[in-house]
Amino acid sequence: RLQGPPWSINFSAAFDGIKPVLGATLFAALKIWSFWALVAAVGAVVQIKLDPEMDSFDALLGGAAGAWMAAYILGQTLGPIGLFRAPVIWILLIAASAWILLTPTRFVMPHLTAGRAMAILAFLLAMVGLIPLELGSPAAPYMDVMSYPASVQRILSFGRYLPFDNDPYGCWGPQAQTPGLELFLAMLAMGSRVKLGLLAHSATIVPMAGLIIFGAYRLGAATLGDAAGGIAALMLFFTNTFRRAVGVRGTAVAFGLVGVGLALVLDRRSRRTTFALGCLILGTAVASHTIDGGFAIAVASFAILLRDFTRPRI
Repeated sequence: RLQGPPWSINFSAAFDGIKPVLGATLFAALKIWSFWALVAAVGAVVQIKLDPEMDSFDALLGGAAGAWMAAYILGQTLGPIGLFRAPVIWILLIAASAWILLTPTRFVMPHLTAGRAMAILAFLLAMVGLIPLELGSPAAPYMDVMSYPASVQRILSFGRYLPFDNDPYGCWGPQAQTPGLELFLAMLAMGSRVKLGLLAHSATIVPMAGLIIFGAYRLGAATLGDAAGGIAALMLFFTNTFRRAVGVRGTAVAFGLVGVGLALVLDRRSRRTTFALGCLILGTAVASHTIDGGFAIAVASFAILLRDFTRPRI
């Protein structure tokens, strides 16, 4: 009954299409996912060490987005002098891990709430289509996104990042370039020993979707409550977010940073640590897509001014 209509799915044909490239895409995906998860975990524990009262879910989400922020800062500071490389990245990771082990910190797993359960459900539903798509796509399935892996490959090949000269593709003008995203993909590739920027780009389709989904949940939870956050994550399927995000273009994936950053900044229960982290993440969102990040900062600025204006005076 499902054969013939527009929504029919032929799983055997899909697997036959994936099989020739699986040797490249599967191992690249596992390495990229594992390295991002490692950096996020280390970042989460560091945040809890700095602020023991910080919620563990915020720490994990901040660690995932904070890895992106760290890549941008490291790339801008170390890239021009040729030190934005895998050994330096791993030395910093090992140093952070050693600091954690010297003074162990208790990490409490986040509680499963109704909203978080809905966000997890949204992620699982998205994975039904996104995992086969990623494993069958050595290159992200949009031809107009090849500028991103080209910029990443330039960093990987020459071991140097030049802030004003990292557009080998030459398709977009300076106003449309996304250095924050390119540096993050380059860090993931170097840290996981993936040699092709093309694979580093396409291997983030799945985790980028996860960051967008949980960022949407956290923003909804910060502004309207836990259940509203879960519904917001599920309502992403009524948008074209995932269709655009599979290209791993700044236009779409920067919304992951926007969601997390705005949530940490606007949450009334936000602590100084999470507020500062949210501000840094929003700054990285600007570098990952100017329009997305710029509007997010405008929203955060207006909300903060409005909150301060309406706060009762003693």
